[in-house]
Amino acid sequence: MLSFIGLCAILFVCIKYFPELIKFGVKVFIVLLVLWLFFATVAWVFGWSLAIHFNDALLQIQSINGVGV
Repeated sequence: MLSFIGLCAILFVCIKYFPELIKFGVKVFIVLLVLWLFFATVAWVFGWSLAIHFNDALLQIQSINGVGV
């Protein structure tokens, strides 16, 4: 019975604050996306090409630099 009351309380809180939780989730997603793009840009500026790495590691395509040889 106590677990049922706890389940009802959790469901009540989830339903009551659902719009705020969705807004928070969207904001977290946007912040994480911006951070990912920022660090990818910094890595690109300082010379670590993600495209060459992905071509070598995932697609097994030989790159122009010969990194994947």
